[in-house]
Amino acid sequence: MSPKSASKPEVKYGITPQGEVQYAWLDKPDVRFLKSDGDKGKYTVTLLIDPSVKENEEWEAELKKLCGDKGCSHLSRDKETNFIVTKFHSYSKAKQFDSAGHVCPDASIGKGSIVKVAFSLSEYEGFGGGNTLYLNAIQIVKLVEFTVGAKFPPVEDGYIAGDVGEKPVDKPTEPQDQDQPF
Repeated sequence: MSPKSASKPEVKYGITPQGEVQYAWLDKPDVRFLKSDGDKGKYTVTLLIDPSVKENEEWEAELKKLCGDKGCSHLSRDKETNFIVTKFHSYSKAKQFDSAGHVCPDASIGKGSIVKVAFSLSEYEGFGGGNTLYLNAIQIVKLVEFTVGAKFPPVEDGYIAGDVGEKPVDKPTEPQDQDQPF
């Protein structure tokens, strides 16, 4: 056994309590902060978990215990609401499950969705050491679909894409006054 594999940290697995999605990059990887051309981006989800539920606070304490002396840099509290904030990431797309535990087609999970995350906690030694929370799978309890752009209410008698409507009338242009500088 090589010295490197002998000191390989243990990976721990868990499932979060239900949390509200604050940010999600689950359809495609987040590539906004790539450091090099070889980087592929990460799939990420950030959850807000209500600490007023006893089991949620117990989960947070257990996670902190699993992180040990290195701490969990991806675990914090929201300054305004005091909710538990935790962030997970993965380099590959996570499988999605419905509330009954069945694999479901990829849903466009948006802010406000209620989910549970299956994760792995892995310790790393570099850069002073720490822990990373990897996103393994996600269970959708309540889906709020992500939509791009604004949602406008319909306007009565307004333009509908594909309508031919009236064609503009070509008007002959009048000759300009020659005394004008332009």
